[in-house]
Amino acid sequence: MFIRRNALQVFVPKYAMEGFIFFPKSGGYVYNEKEAQVQFGPVLLRPLDRVTVELSLEENKEKVLFRLVTPAIPELREP
Repeated sequence: MFIRRNALQVFVPKYAMEGFIFFPKSGGYVYNEKEAQVQFGPVLLRPLDRVTVELSLEENKEKVLFRLVTPAIPELREP
């Protein structure tokens, strides 16, 4: 849905859920505030780009975790 300075906001229509995939604190990406887009090497993400996410449930906190599957960005593989 949206690109934030530190996260990708996603919406999963099948479950009517939205959540965040946070970017690494160490950097490794370029955020363009004017265009609201972020670039990880050759991969450019813009608002409303279609992505595939994996949903999982955090055991102890009953929290849904979102993990980016495609496009494949190694920095965003871990929840």
